[in-house]
Amino acid sequence: MGTGQLGYQNIEKNIGTNDDGDTLNTDQLFMDKNNILYLIEQKIRDDHDSTKKRGQFDNFIKKVRLLSKKYPQNTLIASMWFIDDGMKKNKNYYYSQLNNFSQSNITLKLFYGSDMFKELLNAGEAWNEIVDYLAKNKINRTKGILEIPEFDTSEEMFQALNKISKLHKKKLFSDSPQYVQLRRELFPDNINLNKLKLI
Repeated sequence: MGTGQLGYQNIEKNIGTNDDGDTLNTDQLFMDKNNILYLIEQKIRDDHDSTKKRGQFDNFIKKVRLLSKKYPQNTLIASMWFIDDGMKKNKNYYYSQLNNFSQSNITLKLFYGSDMFKELLNAGEAWNEIVDYLAKNKINRTKGILEIPEFDTSEEMFQALNKISKLHKKKLFSDSPQYVQLRRELFPDNINLNKLKLI
């Protein structure tokens, strides 16, 4: 479900260049029917070290300031959103920085996980829909993964081993440490290897 289906209008993510000459792009930028502008900067998880967290917040504020100049008549709600709500390493830092920022017509927010959809967009069902889709997608993708036969016991693998050259068979049965380890991991019971020796 996109922002259009939720009643929002997407805005160009390239918001231009600020006074320092930085060209800035947003993660999500859209407007509602009341002309309220929404900026959402999204990251996977809040696990950054002190240097990176400061840089991330500074970059966020640069975008906020540029948008406030570009859309001076619009109320701006700017949010930092961490998709994974299982890690909140710098939560206190971000809250303190957000609370220290003050500019009329601008509200800054911090969200983790589903809270952004529930509290900001009033669209908790959209979050559930996304989670369901990702779960189904993961299942469908795993179905397409190549299934490898059991090296030690399958007839299919035995037939494949039987087709390798004499030189490679000799290496496979050698006392070289890498082949000893290979046999130990792939052929723990030596079933197919013992059959191969009889040929």
